[in-house]
Amino acid sequence: MDGDGDRATQTCLKTICFQAVRRHFGVIGAKSVADLPVVLIRELLFHLSVCEVTELQPVLDLKGVSTRSFWLRVLEDVSLHHASDFATDEELRHEVLRVLFTCVFYNSSRFAFQKHISNPSTFLWTAAKYLKHFLVTFNANNPLERLVTEQRSLLARLEKHVTCVAISLSLARPEGAAKSAIYVLHRLLDHGAARRVILQVNCPVTLACLLHGEGPSASLSPSDTVRSGQGPGHGPLSKRKKVEGEGELHLAMQLLHKTLNSCAEAAGEPCPRGRLEQLEMMVCSGKTLHILNTSLPKLQHLRSLTLHSSSTFSGADVHGLSVALKHLSMSGSSSLCDLTVTGLQQPEHFYLLLDSSSELKSISVDMQPMYCSVRSVTEEIPIIDREVSLEKLSVQVARVMTDEKFIITTLKRCPRLTSLHVAGLRALVGCSHQPLLTTLSVSSSCLSHLHLEDLNLSNCLPEILQLLKHARLQELHLVDCRLLERCGNKQEFLKQLVEILRSMSSLHTLSLAHNRIAANVCVLAELFSGSSPSSVRKLDISCNFIQAADLLQFSEVLKENRPPHPLTLDLRTNPGDRDPDTWNAVLKRLRSFCTVVVGGWKSTDTMADHISNM
Repeated sequence: MDGDGDRATQTCLKTICFQAVRRHFGVIGAKSVADLPVVLIRELLFHLSVCEVTELQPVLDLKGVSTRSFWLRVLEDVSLHHASDFATDEELRHEVLRVLFTCVFYNSSRFAFQKHISNPSTFLWTAAKYLKHFLVTFNANNPLERLVTEQRSLLARLEKHVTCVAISLSLARPEGAAKSAIYVLHRLLDHGAARRVILQVNCPVTLACLLHGEGPSASLSPSDTVRSGQGPGHGPLSKRKKVEGEGELHLAMQLLHKTLNSCAEAAGEPCPRGRLEQLEMMVCSGKTLHILNTSLPKLQHLRSLTLHSSSTFSGADVHGLSVALKHLSMSGSSSLCDLTVTGLQQPEHFYLLLDSSSELKSISVDMQPMYCSVRSVTEEIPIIDREVSLEKLSVQVARVMTDEKFIITTLKRCPRLTSLHVAGLRALVGCSHQPLLTTLSVSSSCLSHLHLEDLNLSNCLPEILQLLKHARLQELHLVDCRLLERCGNKQEFLKQLVEILRSMSSLHTLSLAHNRIAANVCVLAELFSGSSPSSVRKLDISCNFIQAADLLQFSEVLKENRPPHPLTLDLRTNPGDRDPDTWNAVLKRLRSFCTVVVGGWKSTDTMADHISNM
């Protein structure tokens, strides 16, 4: 009893000391705290606020003390994201700071203030030094106005460090509500370090203000025509009727120029011009797309463009975009190399975009084929028949039967392709994906990242093995590909697969998620056996209906053949709770020599029960 009492007293005293450190952290200082023994520092972290750990971070990084466990705990409280969503500890910390900063700045979460933040004002000032992502939106308390008036020093700090601005407001509002937002955007994008914009609203007025000076924005009418031989926005516009929204655009542009002039007068010199390098439009259609097309030929610093359609893009939409992209490319000073467009209706639309710019290195499209769509201006577009310099290609199809010839044709024209992602493709009746895999074997010798998802490859096992025999992949993802569905001898196929994967010295990431590997998982532990163990550092076998007994066998083989380097093992969405004692004991064994990611399964859920019986 005396021993237990002494330990309890020591624990209580230690807690009191930790709490005192938090109260007087400003006096003690980060350097003094960092001089404590590492064991004490790790315990102390969970008694400190986010602000204090943020100040400690640089010193602890120099000492090699990880704060990951602290940021993980905060992430669980403030965000729906999982730690595995972030490649590095720094990305994890930035996400926590982003979520908390937004909550505190817009006063949207008292919980965050109480549990993780001692003083909101101090937190905002400290976090602003590390913040990369800032959200511009409206709030009843109008914190943006305070940022412009009372918190100018905070705005100045944000200018130096924020690289990405998300905008979720419409500037088609009264002057009083939009004035502070326009000024903040001007400071961050023109005076500051922000080069990336995420526009979260389908508002042509907001986009026009964002792209001020980058091409004419006097019209919201998508029916405007341009003089032949000139880019969008050049030459006299044809006569048209005044359309709804032009008045709002005119007022917003007046307010914008008034704000710019006022800022320049206060500084005594012209304001700098921002260099927009990445633009993501989360909801794009009609008038907003027209505003973009008129400005696009002058966005010569733009490196990445992402357009998400609110439904699907029509042929006329894609044609207008391709014309703007061609004029940008023809300018001779285009920087655009990355294009993402969702909501394409036809393969011809994909070819049109691929052919619109010779500078493109990466293109990602989401196909949503229309069974009864009426072909418009793109009807006579031929299949691209020239070699293209594409290095990254991503094609997602909305789970309808589609002729995959357009992908095969593209692969044959991309000899420098290093990354391929194909998802959702459904072969036509009587066909399989064998031609796709065969083409990859022959035409993609430079491929280093291959991601095939939601494809039925159950009758393509020989082609898969043949493809991998000569591949030099760094990442391989065969996700939800029904690999073992028609396999007569599942273990034999997996053994052949493992043997080939072991010989791929460049492979560091392997995902076989959603393939119902189940009891056969023990074969995968042989990846690290023999004289030439696999170089895989991240193994994703999530959602494979691996039960506790299966994982036990897997761990026993893996323990005998321990990976020669740190291994991250993703076991999420597997039914470990059906035998929790065994499952937890196995996890403890695995964690002694690798990092394990778990969670996401509850056997009591209806969907979990459905998956288990598929």
